[in-house]
Amino acid sequence: MLAPLEAFAKEHSPLQNGEVDFPMQKKEQWKYTPLESLLNIEQYSTYTTEQLTVTGGTIADLQKEHSPKSITACADALFQETYTQITPTKKDLTINYPTHNNATLATSTIHITAPENTNTTIAIEHNCTSQTLALRNIIICLEKNATVSVQEQQLASNKYHLLRELTVFQKELSTFSHTVHSTQAKGITRNNTTTILLETGTTTALYGLTETTHKGHIDQDTAIEHNVAGSVANEQYNSIAHDQSTAVFHGKIHIHPGAGNTKSNQHGRNILLSEEARSYARPELQIYADDVECSHGTTVGSLDEEQLFYLQTRGLSKKAATTLLLESIRNEILETKNK
Repeated sequence: MLAPLEAFAKEHSPLQNGEVDFPMQKKEQWKYTPLESLLNIEQYSTYTTEQLTVTGGTIADLQKEHSPKSITACADALFQETYTQITPTKKDLTINYPTHNNATLATSTIHITAPENTNTTIAIEHNCTSQTLALRNIIICLEKNATVSVQEQQLASNKYHLLRELTVFQKELSTFSHTVHSTQAKGITRNNTTTILLETGTTTALYGLTETTHKGHIDQDTAIEHNVAGSVANEQYNSIAHDQSTAVFHGKIHIHPGAGNTKSNQHGRNILLSEEARSYARPELQIYADDVECSHGTTVGSLDEEQLFYLQTRGLSKKAATTLLLESIRNEILETKNK
């Protein structure tokens, strides 16, 4: 089933040796992703390079300087020899991905650089309404003492498939935060999010809210790479799964040798609202340094019956009590936009 896409990737990728690090379910980080449905490109009759709408910044299309090394970098490794450089010109930057016709395979790669001593808020909107496979690669580089806050929205309908790769590089004293809200009803969303803390005094915060209904599938895969001493990271991903849908979270915190005096925490809450809904959560710590403060933990289950009972004793119906508890789980993530 995967052979057509692999052949397509090798034909169109600028890789010279034809070797591609192809995603496979035997690899732990892809274990629960339904790759046959996601990457069956024969169902798409049109291929396009996406043209983005940007406000608060300038756009330039540039040639790649190096050949990519991994197909999991989505569009960058698969198809494109050019990328879009976005330079913020105002404090608020908005990026809107286009809506496509049905049966379209769409790709894009964007690079954003936050200059030294700047403070930028980036809003990223994915228009997920058509029967499309979108492969989107986003790279953000923070210079010294830069601050970047990203709010990303992926509200999918129809049989929309999204494979998004976000890679963040942080230099000294930079601060990065990212909040993503993802919904799926019929298709598949796969988000790979990696933050690389390159120098001392860096801070990163990752937040995600996953909501799936019907047979929708959302897979959130994150990695926080502490490369040097004196960095701080916090992460929380919550999910709510209805019907026969699936929510997946795999998060890795990697403390490299010599990266002592590091604080890194990871937490998540995963709620199942039907017997057929599925949630898979796998937090992971890899620590190769001393003098660190790290924690991780996720919960999977239904809503707390005692909390539901208490709210009903205060006069709420069961439906209203359920709505209130679900809203509190959403707000744990969505209210981080205002922090």
